[in-house]
Amino acid sequence: MTAITATPTLDAMIHHLRHPETWPAGFEWDYSYSTRCAVGLAHGLWPEDTTLSYHDLARKLGLKEGVSNEIFAGLRPPWWRRPFRFHDRQALVTAADVASALERERAT
Repeated sequence: MTAITATPTLDAMIHHLRHPETWPAGFEWDYSYSTRCAVGLAHGLWPEDTTLSYHDLARKLGLKEGVSNEIFAGLRPPWWRRPFRFHDRQALVTAADVASALERERAT
């Protein structure tokens, strides 16, 4: 699929996260891996404008300093209350969870 904008924007990223039908062919979501999470999705949509660095993606999207680690690497399923292994927690984070976190950040 083609990105809805020529360059990465926060609104476009949120849109693509919420609409898997717009993802590049063969892209499969897995928050545990940088190539298959929001960073990998952005790189697949805008390969000339993004790297596989979540700090770089945060800058391109205009996010505040320090937010990238929390959103792109530190989310947990919102319904999960007890601690469990880091990788297991990450595997349960959905693209919609990341979109919601980006929307919350945009509102601040």
